[in-house]
Amino acid sequence: MCRAFGLVSNDPKRLECFLYARRQELAPQPGIRPDGVGIGYYANLEPLLSKRPAPADGELTCYRIAKGIHSDALMMHVSLQPDQPWKVENTHPFRFRNWIFAHTGAIAGFETIATKLYLALPGHLQRNIRGSTASEVAFHIFMDLLGRKRPVDASDLRTADVAAALTRTVAIIEDATRVAGPSVMNFIAMNGQILAGVRLG
Repeated sequence: MCRAFGLVSNDPKRLECFLYARRQELAPQPGIRPDGVGIGYYANLEPLLSKRPAPADGELTCYRIAKGIHSDALMMHVSLQPDQPWKVENTHPFRFRNWIFAHTGAIAGFETIATKLYLALPGHLQRNIRGSTASEVAFHIFMDLLGRKRPVDASDLRTADVAAALTRTVAIIEDATRVAGPSVMNFIAMNGQILAGVRLG
């Protein structure tokens, strides 16, 4: 189980105030110790990522994670899988060019179709995958779909095209894993100007 949080603001100077007021947004349930934390934000439309193990004291709020950051677009992800060793390459958000992406939930039976979905990606997207998560493959499926009409880092991308690509990503994965059972896919994607999300399950 994981937690994710994304926002776009029209006043970067007030970001800390907003996060302080909503500081419990990422706090795990009592007794659950998170294992990793990832944050993505933008400086002059350039995405910056920070990934690290969760604090040893277990105190985790969106305000504590992002304190001191001034940005008009922000994404945070907390991994709640203490039974698995923390790895930076498996920690969300993931990045490709100016896009960042996070996922909460579980993709049923993904290991049985992971190679097929990976091999269906263009070579430049295959080479960008660093970790071993279903989430990162899902992100690159989204990037492939979005980039079929125009470059993914084009400055005039339409929000409707982003939403359609993200929705289609969920449909492709759901169809491929249907026999393994229901999946839970909560995806958040942003490029510093557009924030899109989709939820299944």
